[in-house]
Amino acid sequence: MEKTTFSFLDYLVFILTLALSASIGAFFWFKDRKNQSNREYLTGGRNLPIFPVAMSLAASFMSSNTLLGAPAEIYMLGTQFGLSIIAFLIAAFLAANLFMPIYYDLELTSINKYLLRRFNTNSIRVLGSIAFILSTLPYMAAVLYGPAVALSIGIKDIGLVKPFQIAKEEGRIGAIAGLLTGVTMTMTIAVGSVVNKKPRISLDLRTDSCTLYGIEIAKNFTLPGAYSPEGINKLFHISYFFIPVTGFVVCVTIGIIVSIITGKLNFFTNSSNQK
Repeated sequence: MEKTTFSFLDYLVFILTLALSASIGAFFWFKDRKNQSNREYLTGGRNLPIFPVAMSLAASFMSSNTLLGAPAEIYMLGTQFGLSIIAFLIAAFLAANLFMPIYYDLELTSINKYLLRRFNTNSIRVLGSIAFILSTLPYMAAVLYGPAVALSIGIKDIGLVKPFQIAKEEGRIGAIAGLLTGVTMTMTIAVGSVVNKKPRISLDLRTDSCTLYGIEIAKNFTLPGAYSPEGINKLFHISYFFIPVTGFVVCVTIGIIVSIITGKLNFFTNSSNQK
């Protein structure tokens, strides 16, 4: 039986795809790091070009129904599903030319704010929110069911069985080294954030510098502005959202390096030459 693995070009394309996606976010974070506000974070300062907005909308409309349901529908029942594109085009045209100009001029970020301004009562806003939730629940149930089925199979087979099979064939040195360093890094940050001594700061009772929503969601640390960590303390004060990401990156990086050093992973081996 022929044994196939990724070649150097496969790994190169995979790494470049992830690096390009990460570099876009890192670039705009560095470019606008001095302008961190809720409005800038949510709407991009209302000054975004057409292309990134169009790509963002396209990605937002993509769900498991599109990726799994549409191909299955066409395969089983034919291409009449394509007629729905006509309705999508009409709806997009009306929304872009009738509704969006009004929302843009009023500087609104949701329909709920429009209902509050239009009828000047919070009851209509609450009713609109309830109606949206009730109409979205069946849709979200179907959207979540697709990935749930994939995960139920993937966690058991790909997440548990396959790693042990791969480790048995190629050796466990890189896997163990990556796991230990990833866990160590994660626990170091988690424990260090608790035991690290922080200055006792009395928060200002005035509300002059408070934001509209009471929190700066664009920042990645959880300390008042009166204290700015320096040196190694920055590592212990990052948001807990970044802790698992850091552990994952360290685990994968160290695992690949150790596997290459021990000769258990060769990026330059052509898959067609392995039997």
